[in-house]
Amino acid sequence: MPTFENEVTQPQETAIHGISDGADAIAVFGQGSAVGIRGDGGSWHGVAGISTSTTGGAGVNGTGNIGVQGIGSTWVGVYGETQAQPGPGSSGVWGDGKDGGDGVKGLANGPGKAGVIGVHLSNRGPGVFGMGAPAGHFVGNVEVTGGLEVNGFSVSDQLQNVADLEQRVNTLSDTVNQLSDTVTQQQNTINFLVSRVGSM
Repeated sequence: MPTFENEVTQPQETAIHGISDGADAIAVFGQGSAVGIRGDGGSWHGVAGISTSTTGGAGVNGTGNIGVQGIGSTWVGVYGETQAQPGPGSSGVWGDGKDGGDGVKGLANGPGKAGVIGVHLSNRGPGVFGMGAPAGHFVGNVEVTGGLEVNGFSVSDQLQNVADLEQRVNTLSDTVNQLSDTVTQQQNTINFLVSRVGSM
């Protein structure tokens, strides 16, 4: 069968338009030994999917060993954005590892680059939030350039309190040593006087 080709030249024209009103019907279906459907966009998206479903239908859905793969040549590989109202389920990207995998995994190889980075642009919330048992697990050194709080207490303040207490203990130890030397001297004097009295 020859290749079907339809060329349009007017703005916002559609070369191929499929309409399906039947239940679970498919408007356009592509099947190939390599690629089922391919879209090339000269100045915009190669493939655009829009869903008006309110029951979980996605604009684009991919199923396979890799469900969705994105490779960016000058920017991000995969970009996710949400316009939802603030809530526990609203997120630009959602990862669910189920019982066998991690929810989100990030790898980096470049010097100074992070496997995962989280930034809160308005500084009104955490850049990264972790909840679990434990909430965070680190293998390697941990660097903190700002303040560190544990249960509402500043760790730097507590460390300073410990340093101050250590200084006070050292000062008290010096005082105790001085008093001990004084007591020893007084005891030696008493012993000398007692020996003199005993020899009279």
